[in-house]
Amino acid sequence: METLLWESDFRLAPAAVIVAFGAWLTFLGGWRQSRQLRLPYEARGKNYGWIRAMRQMIQGMSLLASGLGWWFQWPVAIAAGAIFGFEETIETSIATWALKQEAEGREGYA
Repeated sequence: METLLWESDFRLAPAAVIVAFGAWLTFLGGWRQSRQLRLPYEARGKNYGWIRAMRQMIQGMSLLASGLGWWFQWPVAIAAGAIFGFEETIETSIATWALKQEAEGREGYA
Protein backbone atom coordinates (compact mmCIF):
# COMPACT_ATOMS: atom_id res chain seq x y z
CA MET A 1 0.00 0.00 0.00
CA GLU A 2 2.80 2.40 0.87
CA THR A 3 4.50 1.86 -2.48
CA LEU A 4 1.21 2.30 -4.30
CA LEU A 5 0.60 5.77 -2.86
CA TRP A 6 4.21 6.91 -3.13
CA GLU A 7 5.12 5.78 -6.65
CA SER A 8 1.87 5.56 -8.59
CA ASP A 9 0.54 8.27 -10.84
CA PHE A 10 -2.56 8.34 -8.65
CA ARG A 11 -0.56 10.40 -6.12
CA LEU A 12 -0.70 13.39 -8.49
CA ALA A 13 -4.42 14.00 -7.91
CA PRO A 14 -4.36 14.30 -4.09
CA ALA A 15 -0.97 16.03 -4.20
CA ALA A 16 -2.38 18.60 -6.62
CA VAL A 17 -5.33 19.22 -4.29
CA ILE A 18 -2.96 19.71 -1.33
CA VAL A 19 -0.73 22.04 -3.37
CA ALA A 20 -3.72 24.08 -4.58
CA PHE A 21 -5.16 24.36 -1.07
CA GLY A 22 -1.74 25.32 0.33
CA ALA A 23 -1.27 27.96 -2.36
CA TRP A 24 -4.75 29.35 -1.65
CA LEU A 25 -4.11 29.54 2.11
CA THR A 26 -0.73 31.21 1.48
CA PHE A 27 -2.29 33.80 -0.81
CA LEU A 28 -5.25 34.42 1.50
CA GLY A 29 -3.01 34.77 4.56
CA GLY A 30 -0.72 37.23 2.78
CA TRP A 31 -3.71 39.24 1.59
CA ARG A 32 -5.18 39.35 5.09
CA GLN A 33 -1.81 40.45 6.50
CA SER A 34 -1.65 43.35 4.09
CA ARG A 35 -5.20 44.38 5.10
CA GLN A 36 -4.23 44.32 8.78
CA LEU A 37 -1.10 46.38 8.16
CA ARG A 38 -3.19 49.09 6.48
CA LEU A 39 -5.24 49.63 9.64
CA PRO A 40 -4.41 52.71 11.73
CA TYR A 41 -1.59 52.24 14.22
CA GLU A 42 -3.94 52.72 17.19
CA ALA A 43 -6.55 50.20 15.97
CA ARG A 44 -7.45 47.70 18.67
CA GLY A 45 -6.79 44.12 17.59
CA LYS A 46 -4.50 45.02 14.69
CA ASN A 47 -1.69 42.78 15.93
CA TYR A 48 -4.12 39.99 16.77
CA GLY A 49 -5.56 40.00 13.26
CA TRP A 50 -2.13 40.20 11.71
CA ILE A 51 -0.73 37.20 13.59
CA ARG A 52 -3.81 35.13 12.77
CA ALA A 53 -3.28 35.93 9.11
CA MET A 54 0.41 35.08 9.45
CA ARG A 55 -0.49 31.71 10.96
CA GLN A 56 -2.81 31.02 8.05
CA MET A 57 -0.05 31.88 5.57
CA ILE A 58 2.47 29.65 7.39
CA GLN A 59 0.04 26.73 7.42
CA GLY A 60 -0.51 27.22 3.69
CA MET A 61 3.22 27.24 3.05
CA SER A 62 3.69 24.03 5.02
CA LEU A 63 0.89 22.33 3.05
CA LEU A 64 2.45 23.62 -0.14
CA ALA A 65 5.84 22.14 0.81
CA SER A 66 4.29 18.81 1.82
CA GLY A 67 2.18 18.61 -1.34
CA LEU A 68 5.09 19.42 -3.61
CA GLY A 69 7.23 16.92 -1.72
CA TRP A 70 4.64 14.23 -2.37
CA TRP A 71 4.26 15.27 -6.01
CA PHE A 72 8.03 15.17 -6.72
CA GLN A 73 8.73 12.35 -4.23
CA TRP A 74 10.98 14.41 -1.96
CA PRO A 75 10.64 12.98 1.56
CA VAL A 76 12.67 15.86 2.99
CA ALA A 77 10.13 18.41 1.72
CA ILE A 78 7.26 16.46 3.27
CA ALA A 79 9.05 16.24 6.60
CA ALA A 80 10.12 19.88 6.52
CA GLY A 81 6.62 21.06 5.70
CA ALA A 82 5.07 18.97 8.46
CA ILE A 83 7.64 19.93 11.09
CA PHE A 84 7.62 23.61 10.17
CA GLY A 85 3.83 23.75 10.12
CA PHE A 86 3.48 21.98 13.47
CA GLU A 87 6.13 24.04 15.25
CA GLU A 88 4.99 27.40 13.93
CA THR A 89 1.34 26.63 14.71
CA ILE A 90 2.22 25.98 18.34
CA GLU A 91 4.41 29.07 18.54
CA THR A 92 1.91 31.44 16.95
CA SER A 93 -0.94 29.99 19.03
CA ILE A 94 0.75 31.24 22.18
CA ALA A 95 1.28 34.70 20.71
CA THR A 96 -2.27 34.73 19.32
CA TRP A 97 -3.71 33.98 22.74
CA ALA A 98 -1.79 36.86 24.33
CA LEU A 99 -2.73 39.31 21.57
CA LYS A 100 -6.39 38.27 21.81
CA GLN A 101 -6.34 39.17 25.50
CA GLU A 102 -4.89 42.56 24.58
CA ALA A 103 -7.48 43.11 21.84
CA GLU A 104 -10.28 42.35 24.30
CA GLY A 105 -8.86 44.92 26.69
CA ARG A 106 -7.85 42.58 29.50
CA GLU A 107 -5.18 44.01 31.75
CA GLY A 108 -1.79 42.42 32.27
CA TYR A 109 -1.70 40.02 29.35
CA ALA A 110 0.25 41.70 26.57
